[in-house]
Amino acid sequence: VYLDWLEFEKRVSREVVYGQDDSVAVVAPEGYKSLRPEAYGAFASFIEQELIRRSVIEKTRENSAGAFLNNLAANVGHLADLPDLLLLKGFLPTRPAFIVGSGPSLTKNARDLKGLNNKALIIAAASALKPLLAEGVSPDLVLALESSDTSSYLDLTETELAVLGDNKILALSSSCHPGHFQAKGFIKAVFHLTAGAAQIFSRGDFLPQGGNCGSAGFALAYVWGMNPLVLVGQDQAYDNGKLHAAGTPGEADQKAFDSLNVNGLDGRPVETDTGLLASLGWFVEAARTIAQKGNPPRLFNCSAGGAEVPGFINMPLSTITASLPPLSDWLDLPAFLYRLPRPDRGELSADLDQLASLVGSLRRLARMDYRKAYAEVREAGKLSKFLGQILAEAAVASGRGELLASLDKADEFMTLMRSSLN
Repeated sequence: VYLDWLEFEKRVSREVVYGQDDSVAVVAPEGYKSLRPEAYGAFASFIEQELIRRSVIEKTRENSAGAFLNNLAANVGHLADLPDLLLLKGFLPTRPAFIVGSGPSLTKNARDLKGLNNKALIIAAASALKPLLAEGVSPDLVLALESSDTSSYLDLTETELAVLGDNKILALSSSCHPGHFQAKGFIKAVFHLTAGAAQIFSRGDFLPQGGNCGSAGFALAYVWGMNPLVLVGQDQAYDNGKLHAAGTPGEADQKAFDSLNVNGLDGRPVETDTGLLASLGWFVEAARTIAQKGNPPRLFNCSAGGAEVPGFINMPLSTITASLPPLSDWLDLPAFLYRLPRPDRGELSADLDQLASLVGSLRRLARMDYRKAYAEVREAGKLSKFLGQILAEAAVASGRGELLASLDKADEFMTLMRSSLN
């Protein structure tokens, strides 16, 4: 029994989105529904949106699982030489952080970020980089996590490189497309999207996020202890068919094939789609979770358009930037990064050899006794988060054929990882 509505909503959200059952029944007495039809309608709509979030998350996992592992294996040679950004937790001085996305509204207020580098930390999605540079804004840190090749976001002209300047950080997901690691003009660092990848490469933490650079940048700023956290260009909605700001590589009119409406910043409905709705739901859930922590950071949405993000205070970007005083101490991110440890190649090689040997043993066992091998696969996944990740398909295999095929794929993956490292 819940007496606090927000606590009830949070629990329902977690159960609907992440619980084991994928079906939900909403039961309410007809009398209550007739007395409070708006409240019932709002709750029913909330449940429907959370079910959409679950569906999007499950489809994303299903569609990207193969690319995720292949990219991770191909990137091992880079990952062994780069610092893990999550290791900076607890070491950075607090300051405002602006998390910039490439939503259509960025065109309206990107110029208000100019000159902020001595007042705040600017964290931008790779897709927002070119629109920002066109306005003379040089972000301190740029993120890329896409499993497909979007390195055109980072392919800068000489003029753009001059605006970017020196000592800017490119934060790369360990499982992003290998093409992103070829970008020039940046100091590179990494972060991990899963506990398994973090375990094998840095013995550190993974970054909780909603599957896009906006949520990853927000999570990184929160983990680092930045305050306030300010969203810019995080529309989570279309604007006259446009999904991105002018100047974004590949930007074009795009019509949502699964269009639906949510409340906009001005109270009027705006068009979104199921993918953007899942992202919006992530930010709402993050705001609820942060609000329950001790001494939470202030959260502002300074996007100049798009969807309302409950839990964030709406404010014009120019208002908040004008209120920020210059900082007395410069945040030298590269200096902090240089002090971080890198993975030990010898230890990493030994770990990969051991895991590969275990996968090979499971393959041999599966050919002799697949039922016993199936039990061993599930047990192995409990012992190592990384092993659990690469054996995920084998752990749910139905029958000997599927088990053998999934273990063959795991073996190929381990071979690719070791080859990439060496």
